[in-house]
Parts: sequence; C-alpha cells; structure tokens
Amino acid sequence: MRPANERFWIGAAWGLAATAIMSVVMVLIWATGTTTMQEPIPLSLAARVVGRVMHLRNITAGVVVIATIIHFAYGALWSGLLAASTPRVTWWKGMVVGLGLWLIMLVFFLPLAGGEAFQVATSGLAWLWSLLVHLVYGVSIGLLAGRHEPELIDEPIA
Repeated sequence: MRPANERFWIGAAWGLAATAIMSVVMVLIWATGTTTMQEPIPLSLAARVVGRVMHLRNITAGVVVIATIIHFAYGALWSGLLAASTPRVTWWKGMVVGLGLWLIMLVFFLPLAGGEAFQVATSGLAWLWSLLVHLVYGVSIGLLAGRHEPELIDEPIA
C-alpha cells in the first residue's frame, strides 16, 4: 500500500476532477431554470460566504475567483482525506463523503451565505438538486480515486 501522504495527493488530484464533474452538473441544473438563483448554487453560495467573511456588500469578480478556488480546494481536500484514511477507496465510501459534505453545507455554509441564498436553497427542489450534485461528487471521487488502488489479494493465513 502507498504511504498516506502519496495517497492523499492522488486522492486530492482526483478530487479536483470530481469537483469539476460536480460543477458541470450544477451548471446544467442551473441552466434548466429549476432554481431562482442568478448564478449556479455552488458558485453563488461560495461567493456569498467569501463576501460575508470579507464583510463585502457586493460580490465582485475577485470574490468569485477566490470562491471558485476555495470550492475546488475543498473538493480536493475531502477526496485526499478519504484516500489517505481508508485502505481502499470505493464508490460507496465516496458517496458517504458526498452525503456528509451535503449535510455540512446545509448546517454550516448555507446559513453563513445569507438570507437570499438560505431562502432559495431551503426549497425542496434545491435540497434535492444539491443532494444530487454532492452524490455525483462522492461517487466520482470513489470511482476515480479508486482506480489507483491495487487489487486486494487475500493471502492464506499460515
């Protein structure tokens, strides 16, 4: 088995890819018009959190860039932690991570984003879409990071 730090960086790299996949799905959902947010929810949510932390009244292009970097780094971090903390990365372990991140978003990040994001995102359809994209992320990290896992071979007990 590879050392934990190597496993972390491999997982983090695949986490970037999984975050990109998740983001594409989110943009597609936003493009269908099923949300009333002016921007795709993750971009809007992350940008609003960064704006509130920085005590800004308006979301600028710079805030959006910072929020996008944070969004991808966050996805890479959790994928890296999964890869480093388990002997074998699987799609269902990734799905559990995605579900956990969805719960963290609902409990912590959504209220921090402010009233407009909280009001829109607490509608039933937004909950469903946000759960879906987090599960897409989780399954993606499980499938992608799991590609680098050696096959487990059962050795006979002597």
